[in-house]
Amino acid sequence: WPVTITSVPDGQPIYVGGVDSGEVTPFTFQMLEGTSATYSIYNPLYTWVPEEWFTGPVMGAMSQEFVGTEIPVVTAPVLTWPGDDSFNLPYGIVILYWDVDNMPMGSYFNVYLDTFTPPTTLVYSGTAMSYDPGILMPLTTYWWYVELVTPDKAVYPSEIFEFMTSDQLLPVELSNFTATVTSELFVNLKWTTESETDALGYNVYRSSTNSSNNAEKVNLSIIPATNTSMTHTYSFVDDTEGLAPNNTYYYWLENVDLSGMADLHGPVNVTITGTVTPILPEISVLNNAYPNPFRLGGVANIRVNIKANETGTVTIYNLLGQAVKTYNKLQPGEHTLTWDAQGCASGIYFYKLSTPSTNVTKKLVIVN
Repeated sequence: WPVTITSVPDGQPIYVGGVDSGEVTPFTFQMLEGTSATYSIYNPLYTWVPEEWFTGPVMGAMSQEFVGTEIPVVTAPVLTWPGDDSFNLPYGIVILYWDVDNMPMGSYFNVYLDTFTPPTTLVYSGTAMSYDPGILMPLTTYWWYVELVTPDKAVYPSEIFEFMTSDQLLPVELSNFTATVTSELFVNLKWTTESETDALGYNVYRSSTNSSNNAEKVNLSIIPATNTSMTHTYSFVDDTEGLAPNNTYYYWLENVDLSGMADLHGPVNVTITGTVTPILPEISVLNNAYPNPFRLGGVANIRVNIKANETGTVTIYNLLGQAVKTYNKLQPGEHTLTWDAQGCASGIYFYKLSTPSTNVTKKLVIVN
């Protein structure tokens, strides 16, 4: 009797009883009545449904189609920033970023950062696709790379990149920049700095396209900086006549230092629709607690941003790794958590933000 084996896609090698038959799909075998066989398709680039087919005693013409689903090819991480030896970066804050395609479930990253190449110091292991090494040494060349480790322990390393830090601290450490439509159909811009050094102030630019080349400044005079080492939030309302409904506007924030040098951040965008639509943070961020240190009997404020389509948990631990306070199911948006350290002694504590996209831990100190 004819037994026909087909597949999608076709041209696949046919195995009979686990042995290569030498034939490819589509193909018809001739089997004696009452005999049986087990057929399967082998191509490691696909998963197959069914995995195999047992004919049972052949009593007539039979056929079976195998349907293949292509397995995505895992690629090595691609460094996105810093990723060029021409960078000369302020050493106050340098955050390493990378992208990856087709990362299997259960994979994680190892990040290596050193002042020599190839870098061998493991500075981070986890699932986040960014790493903040903290304050680096000025006028120093660093090399770094990241490797993807899959559940089967296969390792996919990125290229090794170098960057050099300057002798200047970042004038502004910006942690948040948002734009929302007010009830009057104006646009309220807010931004938060964690620290400022030698900063002169800020300018706000607006454009009707996603390009800063034709953006116009909307503030009449520079918005003065506070030059504080503490967290500070600024607010500016764009109440310019001519903001039209059913139009999208893009905003950039420029910080200017005392020497006149400027950095541009953004854009963020809003659409004037006649209804108030809150703009959720684009990334989940754990900001520095303030005050830090703080005294027993006082409170520490922990500001957290949770991006859209995520929930987060903030947990405070003592030096023994015991959780002393947990804030569960934080919804998308901006949150300020207050901790009074009730029942805790003075000393060092750690607070951690956990979301699907990030896991960040920072230190908090209580003094008498």
